[in-house]
Amino acid sequence: MYFSRLLLLVLFAISTLLNAQTQTLEHVTVRLAWKHQFEFAGFYAAKEKGFYKEAGLDVEIKEYNPEIDTVEEVLNGTSTYGLFSSQLILKRLSGKKVVNLASYFKQNALILITKPEIKSVDDLKGKKVMATKSELSNTSLATLLQNHNLNLNDIHVVSSTFDTSAFEKGKVDAISAFISNEPFILDQKNIPYTILNPSDEGIYSYDLELFTSEHEAFTYPLKTKKFIEATRKGWEYALSHKKEIVDLIYEKYSQKKSKEALLYEAKITEKLIKPYLYHIGAVVPELVQLNTNMYVQLGMVNPSWNLEGFIFNQNSQKINLTPEEVAFLQKHPKIVLGTEKEWKPSVIVNNDGTISGFDADVLKLINKVSGANFTLKAGKWQEMVEQAKQKKIDGLSTSAIHDERKAYLNFSDVYTSMPKMLFVSKENPKKIHSLHDLKGKTIAIHQGNLFDEKYARQFKSSKIIKFDKLKDVIKALITGKADVMIGDGTTFYLANEMGLPYLKRIHILDKKLDLVFSVRNDWPEAISIINKSLAYIDKGQFIQLQYKWFGQDQATALDKKYQKISLTSEERAYLNEKKNITICVDPDWLPFEKIDKGRHIGMSADYFRLISSSIGMPITLVPTKTWRESLDYAKTRKCDILSFSMTSPSRKAYLNFTDPFLDIPLVIATTYDQFFVNDIEEIKGKKISIVKGYALKERLQSKYPGIHFIEVASVEEGLTSVIRGETFGFLDNLIAIGYQIQKNFPGSLKISGKFDEKWELGLGVRNDDPTLLAIMNKAIASIDEKTKQEINNSWFSIKYENGFDYILFWKILTPLILIALFLLVRHRLLHRHNTQLKKEVDQKIAELRQKDKILLQKHRMAAMGEVLSLIAHQWKQPLSAISSTLMGIKIKLANGKFNLEDQADREKFLSYLEKKHDRINHYVEFLSDTTDEFRNFFNPNKHKEPVSLHEPIINALQIMEDSMKNHGIKIIKELQVDTELMLYKNEIMQVVLNLLKNSEDHFLENAVPHPEIIITTYSDPDHYILCICDNGGGIPQTYIKHIFDPYFSTKHEDIGTGLGLYMSKMIIEEHHGGLLKMYNTEEGACFEILFPKEISRG
Repeated sequence: MYFSRLLLLVLFAISTLLNAQTQTLEHVTVRLAWKHQFEFAGFYAAKEKGFYKEAGLDVEIKEYNPEIDTVEEVLNGTSTYGLFSSQLILKRLSGKKVVNLASYFKQNALILITKPEIKSVDDLKGKKVMATKSELSNTSLATLLQNHNLNLNDIHVVSSTFDTSAFEKGKVDAISAFISNEPFILDQKNIPYTILNPSDEGIYSYDLELFTSEHEAFTYPLKTKKFIEATRKGWEYALSHKKEIVDLIYEKYSQKKSKEALLYEAKITEKLIKPYLYHIGAVVPELVQLNTNMYVQLGMVNPSWNLEGFIFNQNSQKINLTPEEVAFLQKHPKIVLGTEKEWKPSVIVNNDGTISGFDADVLKLINKVSGANFTLKAGKWQEMVEQAKQKKIDGLSTSAIHDERKAYLNFSDVYTSMPKMLFVSKENPKKIHSLHDLKGKTIAIHQGNLFDEKYARQFKSSKIIKFDKLKDVIKALITGKADVMIGDGTTFYLANEMGLPYLKRIHILDKKLDLVFSVRNDWPEAISIINKSLAYIDKGQFIQLQYKWFGQDQATALDKKYQKISLTSEERAYLNEKKNITICVDPDWLPFEKIDKGRHIGMSADYFRLISSSIGMPITLVPTKTWRESLDYAKTRKCDILSFSMTSPSRKAYLNFTDPFLDIPLVIATTYDQFFVNDIEEIKGKKISIVKGYALKERLQSKYPGIHFIEVASVEEGLTSVIRGETFGFLDNLIAIGYQIQKNFPGSLKISGKFDEKWELGLGVRNDDPTLLAIMNKAIASIDEKTKQEINNSWFSIKYENGFDYILFWKILTPLILIALFLLVRHRLLHRHNTQLKKEVDQKIAELRQKDKILLQKHRMAAMGEVLSLIAHQWKQPLSAISSTLMGIKIKLANGKFNLEDQADREKFLSYLEKKHDRINHYVEFLSDTTDEFRNFFNPNKHKEPVSLHEPIINALQIMEDSMKNHGIKIIKELQVDTELMLYKNEIMQVVLNLLKNSEDHFLENAVPHPEIIITTYSDPDHYILCICDNGGGIPQTYIKHIFDPYFSTKHEDIGTGLGLYMSKMIIEEHHGGLLKMYNTEEGACFEILFPKEISRG
């Protein structure tokens, strides 16, 4: 009986506990702004992935109801939160106590879709436009009409049916639509249309605003913050897992849209949110002001508007201070922290003596939430440390924790971490690529940097040299006094500022420098205040500051745990329990991976170091002898992950696969006597070697049964079989073959063909562990493209043979050989000259910038392959145009367009043929001129000629005309200046071609809808200006500072050499004394060429 009562008591206690847990979730509701679709994906993801639950919230998502006023529903408390358009501003100004919590769409999705013949807003006059009157009077569409002097009386307004049927039947000339919805519907039905988008004319309006009542926001601020943050996590997940969330919406919320339509909406939604420019959901006051001013323009708002209290302040509550801490701040109204004056951009001493930079901004945040007044004093680091020791200042910023300083300083929590890196000069004369190469080398460090000194001393046979200034450390490396230096993300910043951008990062060290604030140890209250502030400040603000001062690459590299990887509570519990993750790799597959004396090296090793850091979990290698053995180990669960692998039907029996993160072309290597292989069909019936166990073999055997595959154990063995004549060629990916040819088979083999098939490499994860798969996908998604590119570039650099039109090949071979001979002679001369120049650089550091500039210019001529690749870049489009012209003639004949037996048709055909002949001749003349220009590129005696600024533009457009038309790219010319300038005509045309081709490649690679290029010429008091802009979405900020670097490219490797913009900048700035610069607009990228007016004729 006693036992039974005890059992009942225990069961009751458990039941009570479970009920209590369930009751801890606070119920809230959110009313959507429309029907269920991807527009609200962040809310679905936050609910289904447990982000709301983690925040202690039980969220009910309510679909839009046209009979319910969403604003009134939120104000009376029936719904906790609501979603509204930017007209929420009007509600607030009309007296409604609404508070804007988050703004998701940084560009309004509202557009006009018109018949194809309607090309501009002016064409709408007298036309039937289906839209709501509110859309045409209260939104960006109203501003669009107003800007073109149109009002509602100038058009026939038709009441909206909220679908496209009237437009499809031709009953109306235009309809209001959402760019994420109606274009897809019309495209599916092959109905032509034109888009009139207010944003194309610079009309700004944001959309999809999360709001609540003033009462809710101020009474329950912590709950509000949790809801905002959980929703932000939901959006991050939804945008990085679009297909998964599309399936969720379709299966659980609504099937009104097809999965294809939802996926289209998902891609457009990401462009509207612009997560690479803005923190998701951020309410930007400047953007609110722009939107409000639009309403002022429409006469809906008083110009003296006041929106105070409209934007929710997430940091409105300051930290709680103890009475002792409050008394301390009253006693010490100013607390001075010393720092090194040269540690830019952490600390920047401005000309007026004020201090800015990353550390200054962090202290501003601390002061804002604590009420303290921490200030910076900059000087030499050793002097600052000594002053802190003597209590002449109160502590240190940008400092690290060292035992030597604990006697007089207390240390705060870490406020940022700087990965330590090894740098060499770009030439890397000592061929240093890893830690093993440091033996016997000279390492330069900054005097007083205890962290770097301790690290450098572990290399016993290396020499350490110290410098008082960081600038001297960089100069020592550039001039050859040191072989390598230890630095961090700030090193590039300082080198660029010095005008010496000649550094190369070769290795990220396992060590990182945790930076803290240090305060005199008799002031414990100060450290307590700093730590409370650091814990209170939103981590997203730190990321924004890191992005601001170090760039996106550094912002993500500085603190891996905030790198867009958000683990659920279940995933964190999984990792805590698992303790260790095991991997199997290919033991002999450099540069991808290799097991070298028990160590995992190669590209995959670098990736796994990042993944391990981002998830906070060690990843351990399971040694194997062959790739086949690694596959067997994965099959028998001896390892959790199979590195760098492709999916295949046989592997799916025991593995799941992450999203691919490397996409590499399939190529074939042959001996030099073989011709270029243009298509994989050409190797049918031939013996082709391929590594045993490759998933690609399964796919190729199924698709191309006529190929006779010979399996080999490794890449090296496969290439050897080609040399021996045992096989015609060896199939593998571009990186693996290129690496082996450069290392083991130089001069014996070449890459003779590149095919459409791709190596899509991801990670294979045991298929009985879905949690691990989810974690790996998140970790991979957190690695930004710049970091991937740097890892890849540190392990390989490959050139391969491109195929040409063989009819034209023999025509251009002769000038190529002449150029090659010319460059080989120049190479010998330049080699001697460069040696002498290096000595002069060592002797005259004051002349370093100019000397390096000359060295860089002449070094480009020393490599024949580089210039040839530039020629190929310039010839690619004319050759393509010639091919297209010939194909057009062939098609005309094949389709019977001309009856050659008829006299009249023969005359028409001859006339047509004459026009095409003239066009081909124009292209051939261009090819010839280009050859001459490149041969004379560095000839100081060549002469400029008076050229109309429009002439090279028109000539370039003639070359690009067919290609642009075929790809539906609209060219808009706004040529206002036709002044004759003294120019190298063909060089300027080559620059214009580069810029046009870059835009075209970007449009095609990213499937940009309705692509446009605008070419403008105009002048200012000092310059004639040529500007080329596109609407391709722009270039990510992290790439902008590198776009003019040689071999840097944002394109896929099969369409980008990375030389076009670099060469263009040299042409404009060194040959014409002008300036080539780039900037982003809201629509895309703009390249601006400025010619000084003094170069005009006369």
